[in-house]
Amino acid sequence: MQNLPDLLLKIDDFNVIRGDKISGGLKQFALEQWLPEQPFDHFIYCGTVFGYGAPALAYAGKECGKKITIFLSQSKFTPHWLNDISDISNVVVKSPSSLDMLHQDAVELQKNLNGTSVILTPGSYGNGFNTKMAQVCKALVDGKHYQRMWVPVVSGTMLKVIESCFPSSEVIPVYCTKRPDYISSTSKLRFQCHKKYHQTADVLPPYPSSHHVDAKMWSFIQEYGQKGDLVWNIAK
Repeated sequence: MQNLPDLLLKIDDFNVIRGDKISGGLKQFALEQWLPEQPFDHFIYCGTVFGYGAPALAYAGKECGKKITIFLSQSKFTPHWLNDISDISNVVVKSPSSLDMLHQDAVELQKNLNGTSVILTPGSYGNGFNTKMAQVCKALVDGKHYQRMWVPVVSGTMLKVIESCFPSSEVIPVYCTKRPDYISSTSKLRFQCHKKYHQTADVLPPYPSSHHVDAKMWSFIQEYGQKGDLVWNIAK
């Protein structure tokens, strides 16, 4: 495991993993370990402007010298990272489209790449990524035990990883969309944000956080959090 920066900071009564301090968020670290092990030169991803799967891949691809193509659906909202990743990867913004429609565009591109490319899974990328993500999470916590951990959920990748890494901690998911891709069967305490994915958090935390995902945890943490809880802020 590469040497990671110390991202664990105390904010108010809580401990926060500050993924917002990394350009592509926490998933970037895992992708930098995972991409070089894959037998492909070109990685294709279909994502959304509201999440952070796309920038994580773009920044990791730059670090690893891999070619990245990202398909995104056009939106009235323009994320802060869009211009930056357009400089380091091939970003294709399509007229408003579903992920299935973007995937068809990705398939058409792949047909012309002579077997040197792979289409990645939104959120979890591909086989073996979760293992790399688990190594990152354990390294960031650095052996400390936290009774309770708060995790934002869209694809569910981070929730699955954190539940597997820290079985002695109570993991508290906050589902940040009305239709999350994964729902934990083990969490005793869970919260559902009743806003749609494209809608932003009403209450923002006192640190940079993705307004469409991680920031949606803060109102629940303010009301139900306990002193010493660990908050996973995946990206900004």
